[in-house]
Amino acid sequence: MTWSLVGKYPAILEHEEVGDEAKRLFKDANDLLDRVEQEGLLKARGMCGLFPAASVGDDIEVYTDESRTEVAQVLHNLRQQTEKPKGFNYCLSDYIAPKESGKPDWIARLR
Repeated sequence: MTWSLVGKYPAILEHEEVGDEAKRLFKDANDLLDRVEQEGLLKARGMCGLFPAASVGDDIEVYTDESRTEVAQVLHNLRQQTEKPKGFNYCLSDYIAPKESGKPDWIARLR
């Protein structure tokens, strides 16, 4: 599966085992980006914001303000579902400071 390629660009393109697949993926991605640009297939319209947040297990609590006393929304997340070595099933909540740590953190929301 191409999404599991491990390596850094540009060295991965010359990797003995995955270099050919990495080159195919890189070419396909660039071809798609060129088509999107040439044919005007996308128009960027949106908003983004940073919101106070904390992780609670696999969930992310998004707060109404910096006081972090009122939860505006809980984002429920799943850990990776494929079998992996112990400790490697990541979840989006792993990237937000845990509530019990007391460390302030934020999440970007796009719309």
